[in-house]
Parts: sequence; C-alpha cells; structure tokens
Amino acid sequence: PIGQQVMKGAPTDIYALDAQTGEVQWIFHGPTQKHKLQKGDDNIVAMGQRASQNVRGTTLPNPWSAPTIDSSGTVFIGSEEGPFFSLRDENGDGVLEGGNEVSTYDAEACFAGSSSPAIGRQMMAIASIDALYVFKR
Repeated sequence: PIGQQVMKGAPTDIYALDAQTGEVQWIFHGPTQKHKLQKGDDNIVAMGQRASQNVRGTTLPNPWSAPTIDSSGTVFIGSEEGPFFSLRDENGDGVLEGGNEVSTYDAEACFAGSSSPAIGRQMMAIASIDALYVFKR
C-alpha cells in the first residue's frame, strides 16, 4: 500500500484483481528492494536521538510509481529500483512471462511513488528522479 514502510529486502509484488469479484487475475513478483534509499539518490538522511526522546520511525517511499492502465489492460509502472515495466497477461493464464507479457526498460534511476505514466496517441511519458522518458509505439 502507498505509504507502507518498505525495508531493504521487502517483496514488491503487484496483484491484478477482477473489479467485480476481487479474484486475483495475476501476480507479478517485482524486484526485491536492494536499497534503503531510492536508486539514484545520492543524499543520505540520518536520524539522531535527543536526550529523553526516542528516534521516530519513518515511512519510506512506495517501491512503485503510480500505475497507468491502457485500454487493452496493460499496466505501466516504474520501480524504485530503476526498471520501468509494462505488464499484461496476454494469454490469460494468470502467469506473467515472456516479452509479450513483461517488458522492462532500466532507467537506472528511481521512479518515485507520485510519478505516473501519461499515455497519449502512440506514446507514453514518465519522469524518474532525474529525467523524463518518452516511449513511442
């Protein structure tokens, strides 16, 4: 969920659910969190402890950008680890595998939780923490 505390090594699965029944249509096992910070983030934020006060916990960013779904049901989503994914269960078997169902582009920079792909005529755009990517069909 958005705002969930995600620690290094946390799973990043994506579930597609049937809107009417809530039944799981497919599960995509995303990249495991390898970093405590977002890929491409050179700044380190440290928390200190003051006398008689405990260190406060923090909520780390969602490991995914906000998703966009096109009219064919393809999910477009960026990862905090750097890859941008296009996901679609082409044959409806509940398993995502192969280039027709899972495509990736590694930007080597984080796609932040509030970033969302924008789809236009024959193109799509998404911003990472350091660049704007535009993909053409």
